Amino acid sequence: MSDFSRVLRKCNARYASCFELCLWHVLALFKERLDSVGTRVEAAVAAEPVPTTWEWTILNPNAKFKANCGCPLVSTPFSLAGFEGMRAIFTPGTLWLNAQPKDPKKQRKEKVWPKACRYGSLQLKFSERPNAKQIKIYFTIGSCRLGPLAASVEHCTSQVCELSMDWRSHIDKAGSALTIGVEVWAD
Repeated sequence: MSDFSRVLRKCNARYASCFELCLWHVLALFKERLDSVGTRVEAAVAAEPVPTTWEWTILNPNAKFKANCGCPLVSTPFSLAGFEGMRAIFTPGTLWLNAQPKDPKKQRKEKVWPKACRYGSLQLKFSERPNAKQIKIYFTIGSCRLGPLAASVEHCTSQVCELSMDWRSHIDKAGSALTIGVEVWAD
């Protein structure tokens, strides 16, 4: 039994209800102070852009690309930095495509992707035109950070980042997973 419970048992009902009322007032004052601090923090945050991050873990990406015949993997929609319905798109690259056994389906896909990047690419797709003045995007693949990429409000519905290294070297050996991160700074 706690000390607080013992004190309440010793007090009669009148003192216990008085104590509860006093405790309620203390909590209300604390909440009021906390809300005012939160408002000041929100005002400070609004003055400076804040990055927001999102991670996508792809379990066994080699098998997923093989099942899709080398077509890009597309994430589920997510929200980031006030933008709704964003998607990350990950393409394997020509290095990965050329390492796969050749069959008629693969030959057909190579014709569809004639300008594919050597190591692959990451793309951030906006579902609607961003209404921020300036957007900076960083991608992470494994432990490697790529960017910043600047997105223009007038012309931007997606932003592509070509990979400069083989993504297969960043696959987690223990779990056979690849983690892709997206960081967005919006003014």
